[in-house]
Amino acid sequence: MSTLYWFTRLASLGEMCTGLLICCIIAMVFLFVMSPMIIDMYNDFEEGKRSTYRKIFRFYILLLCLSILGTLFIPSKKELLFIYGVGNTIDYIKSNPTAKQLPDKYINALDAWVDTWVEKPDSINSKK
Repeated sequence: MSTLYWFTRLASLGEMCTGLLICCIIAMVFLFVMSPMIIDMYNDFEEGKRSTYRKIFRFYILLLCLSILGTLFIPSKKELLFIYGVGNTIDYIKSNPTAKQLPDKYINALDAWVDTWVEKPDSINSKK
């Protein structure tokens, strides 16, 4: 259960990165559109205010890059649970000697049964 909990937290982190990405894009567009006016306004002032603007711009570029990486490499909750479930199933089948001896006919029959169940779940439930 602990693993599933941490998977959901990791998925939340991925969602947070997506939100941060959207906010950074909006802020970067705003700064880019406003930069000519800000630079023109600061031409009359000291260089320290211009360097502050550059630091803010660099900070948003760093946040943008980190949020892009987080959004790309952190899977969603659905993907995490799929990876966890399928990975454990494959590991179990590889390590279980009984499962290795199953003929292909049983696996094909099971696959066909699952396909019919997915297509028409009411027809299977009505036979019970």
